[in-house]
Amino acid sequence: MVVSNTDKTFTTSFCAVAVAVMRIYCLAAGHLIDNHFRLPATALFRVISEFFIKFLWCTKIWTDDEIKQRMARWEKTSAKKKIRLLDDLLKLSNVFSQDQLDALKNTRDGVDRDIKSNSQSEMPHVTGSESLFEDVATIFGANVSGILYAQYSPAIHIPTSILSGFVNNTNQQFFIRNDIDESDEHLGKICLNFAYMFLKVIYHHYTWDIDTIQKEYKSITGSKG
Repeated sequence: MVVSNTDKTFTTSFCAVAVAVMRIYCLAAGHLIDNHFRLPATALFRVISEFFIKFLWCTKIWTDDEIKQRMARWEKTSAKKKIRLLDDLLKLSNVFSQDQLDALKNTRDGVDRDIKSNSQSEMPHVTGSESLFEDVATIFGANVSGILYAQYSPAIHIPTSILSGFVNNTNQQFFIRNDIDESDEHLGKICLNFAYMFLKVIYHHYTWDIDTIQKEYKSITGSKG
């Protein structure tokens, strides 16, 4: 996405970065699917979904001030998670050298200062009551966390059902599958759906003509889009 020198708004800069992030994750998922790595691809779907929902939440009200405020809430939430990670690392004094521990401590002090200087509250949780999905439910007409997010969680937090799904033990034969039992074509369409939904939000805001992209999307997926 090329940003015009005449448009230096915070909103446009945020959208440009979001496009870049969404592009590399969708391309990565597509490469995994093309090479028949289906389970890792679905893990990326959950990452893509979470980023997409955070983007929708940030841009629910398309003003620079509102997006900056929501980005600050996102930043505070991320910083608090980073503090917890750094605190855990600092407990490993028998693993790190003193120089490494000092560097971690300096990093922690910097993150702590950022948190204290940020007057915003944290952003909502991704799912649950009063969550990001609840906040943007009006965009979809319902809370779609189950469809866009939760169904891909097993690819990240591997449950025993995934493990058992790799086992084929019928007709007195026992072998291990190479991957989950999903078609590459189906997963490819899911990946395309995420990319299309994201671009549709961007194009709608800037009143760009999405006709060509929409026709390509419909021809590939058979969707009415």
